[in-house]
Amino acid sequence: MKNVKLNMYLKQNLGDDLFLKVILERYPNTVFHIQSDINYKKTFLKKYKNVKIYQGMKNKIINFIYFITKQNKKMFHYIKNKCDLMITLGGSMFIEKNKSEELLKKELEHLYLNDYKPYYIIGSNFGPYQNSYYKKIYESIFLKAEVVNFREEYSHNLFKNINHVHFYPDVVFSLNKDYIEVKNKKEVTISVMNIKKDAYYEKMIELIHFFLKKNYQINLVSFCKYEGDEKAIQKIMNQLDNKEKIHIYNYRGNIDKILKVIAQSKIVVATRFHACVLGLLFNKTVIPISYSNKTLNVLKDLKFKGKIIDINKIEEFNIAKLTEDDLNYRLNIDNQIQEANKHFNELDKVLK
Repeated sequence: MKNVKLNMYLKQNLGDDLFLKVILERYPNTVFHIQSDINYKKTFLKKYKNVKIYQGMKNKIINFIYFITKQNKKMFHYIKNKCDLMITLGGSMFIEKNKSEELLKKELEHLYLNDYKPYYIIGSNFGPYQNSYYKKIYESIFLKAEVVNFREEYSHNLFKNINHVHFYPDVVFSLNKDYIEVKNKKEVTISVMNIKKDAYYEKMIELIHFFLKKNYQINLVSFCKYEGDEKAIQKIMNQLDNKEKIHIYNYRGNIDKILKVIAQSKIVVATRFHACVLGLLFNKTVIPISYSNKTLNVLKDLKFKGKIIDINKIEEFNIAKLTEDDLNYRLNIDNQIQEANKHFNELDKVLK
């Protein structure tokens, strides 16, 4: 039985937790070791026997002590040394965070090159980044990896000179959804984010009124409490009078519940990137609200022809001009589902 050090963004964000669900179910005979300061032991992970969780401290003072004494790095290497290989799994795992070239290089050598283990990168996009050294330093890491599989063509093209860099659709397209019943109720599921822009909330309220007039039930969904989605929903609710047709679903580790809500809806208005992916996976009409290039890049790769709301121009979007064709547009992604499984081609050789 193999042991794997799994690097992920683990803040009980539905999108990242879906990545975790996919890999745990694909390799039931592999033990995955993860670190998180969120208590995952009481979430959907309870039913999985092939994951070992190392939980950090919630107390901010203790976390600060951990930081200055480098205990988190020590824990990282303690886990890494117990494992046969290491995987970075997730979408936005390589965003520049204004670290100096010297600091970034030292940190990456410490994490990935010292005590080297076979290293796999699955399902990411690269950036956004501003400084050329950021790309150059990561290129040296990617060169030493066994495989680097991006989820968008833009990121792939940045490193296409490396033979083992590939591009496949988002990992969540490979999610096993067969046990979820798909319906087409007159419901609109709206994923909300904590966007620092008044026009966003004004447009969300306009959308809610638009669909209420068409007699749709509205489902407001938070994907991540930590990032403020629940606060964003409350901000919207505080400005609404007609609340009886509005249902709130907060993700707290209850993956199947959120999947069922999306699977029973007719339309998904997706601020969260993976709300868009799930809407497409369940063959729904999806209206993406693009808050970053990662959404636009993936939609371009999918040849998506539906309506897209650009967060930077959201005040210009005229909801009243949404047509019945817009509200019934569907995209067949059968090919993308098959292609998404190719993220695991090399890992299958090692872990299956």
